[in-house]
Amino acid sequence: MKSDPVRHNRIVIAGKFPSYSTASGVAAGFRQLGWDVSEVDLERFAGEATSTFQKIKSRILSRRSVAEYNREIVRRVEEFGPAMFLTVKGSYISARTLQKIRSLGALAVNYYPDFRFSYKDVDESTFDYYDRFFTTKSFQVDYLAKRIGGGMLNFSIMDMSAKSIFLPLMQNISNTNVTFVTSAIIHRAKKSGCVR
Repeated sequence: MKSDPVRHNRIVIAGKFPSYSTASGVAAGFRQLGWDVSEVDLERFAGEATSTFQKIKSRILSRRSVAEYNREIVRRVEEFGPAMFLTVKGSYISARTLQKIRSLGALAVNYYPDFRFSYKDVDESTFDYYDRFFTTKSFQVDYLAKRIGGGMLNFSIMDMSAKSIFLPLMQNISNTNVTFVTSAIIHRAKKSGCVR
């Protein structure tokens, strides 16, 4: 990865970006940290959905739309030159796209806040192509450690914010492939005896 200081403060984020989404919140968090953020919105490739039928149809992307989405991710990484590429869940992102992102010098990161991996739009075989994987579910850590392998596991008690979740990446934790992220509020409550 290049040590360009401008590149260090750039990130491409791919996912769905309605105002209430995790991807939107993570992008806002990085902006608050002073990063330049480029968003690749999956819904742009699903088409405009106004009726109930169109909304259902747009959830199932065509192969052509998926290919266009992956090409746009690579194009954005090539043009924007980020230090990091981040996706929420990795929906419809191919292994080839992740390999290309990494070859361009960007760290490939999956932030997976969901409780299961068995979604039509999530291909678990692509997990092997991420440099880092963040999960909010402690029961996923063992599976991910076996799946991704290598490096040490980092169990972190953090506030759920871009600053606390991704600050370790900016500080070069290079030997951590899987990080468990949980709320510091729960940790403090357990410590005080309020929650068991």
